[in-house]
Amino acid sequence: KDQAGEADTLSAMGLAESRLGQHRKALALLEQALTLRRSVGDKRSEALTMDYLGRTHLALGDAQRAAACFEQALALYQGTGDKRGEAVAIGDLAAAEAALKRYPEALEHGRRALASLREIGDRSNTAGTLYLLARTARDSGDLTAAEGHVAEALQTIEEVRGRVASRQLRTAYFSNQYDVALLHVDVLMRQHGANPTAGHDVRALAVSERARARSLIDLLAESGARDLRRGADPQLVAREREVGAALGGK
Repeated sequence: KDQAGEADTLSAMGLAESRLGQHRKALALLEQALTLRRSVGDKRSEALTMDYLGRTHLALGDAQRAAACFEQALALYQGTGDKRGEAVAIGDLAAAEAALKRYPEALEHGRRALASLREIGDRSNTAGTLYLLARTARDSGDLTAAEGHVAEALQTIEEVRGRVASRQLRTAYFSNQYDVALLHVDVLMRQHGANPTAGHDVRALAVSERARARSLIDLLAESGARDLRRGADPQLVAREREVGAALGGK
């Protein structure tokens, strides 16, 4: 019997259920997969499945159990020498700690994950970790740190997104970028509340408008907008390209 193949199938089914919001179904499938992973003795796959289990518990609101899963995944990754897996597990542990309002621990683990991801050059997960750090800093009351992290997260997402060839992945990156932009606006407006004369509200409006402009440009690009430009004012077309280039540089 191909237990490894069966575990792969169960894991894939669990992830599919999770994406559909069926987290309890996902949990049952992933637990079955984990049992098979342990029977096979594939520690790296066991670590990956344990991490998926942690994310599912977190989605269900059980941050305590999620943290326990992430700690086990981290230990397994460390045993296999998987640096990327280790960094991701540390970041996931930080997310669970943030959900438990253990902000000092969450920030410490978030910084560790960020340093490791930068070391191995994982830009995609770097952006996600910066977003987590920004959100955690905001929730702990450090708005200055939150703004620094969220601004860097936006820049990183834009840089990574520009190198992605797949239309589906580009769309996913834009969705992530919009979430980060919303966080940036929230942080700036909180700063405005604390210091109304510092111009944070103006910056928040600029961030919001830039996100909306990016949304429009992406919609045009992904819907075959070349046909829409036929017969258009050349100056307007040139201006659209200028805006797109400017956004790409921010």
